[in-house]
Amino acid sequence: MNLVRRNILDKIYSWLESPHILVIHGARRTGKTTLIHILKSDLEAKGQRIVYLPVDQMLFESCLKTPISLENWFKQEGFLSQTRLYLLLDEAQYLPNAGIFQ
Repeated sequence: MNLVRRNILDKIYSWLESPHILVIHGARRTGKTTLIHILKSDLEAKGQRIVYLPVDQMLFESCLKTPISLENWFKQEGFLSQTRLYLLLDEAQYLPNAGIFQ
């Protein structure tokens, strides 16, 4: 499948070194998940550490209940270190109490 590289990627990349949370939102079926997968592939190709969690699949429900449970899961999986880690949450609207993750 050939994908058109969107101009928005340049804007996203300019924010990636920021300590801020970047939210990609928009109407349904406009390519947000595809954009996340492109971003994931590009970052992995550059040797960056990535954790991709599809929130709507409920596989990670227990680790996403609170910031503490997420941190504990990161520790258990060995994701915590001094190097930058990109956490990509797809379908984050399914995250209960998303506001507590500030």
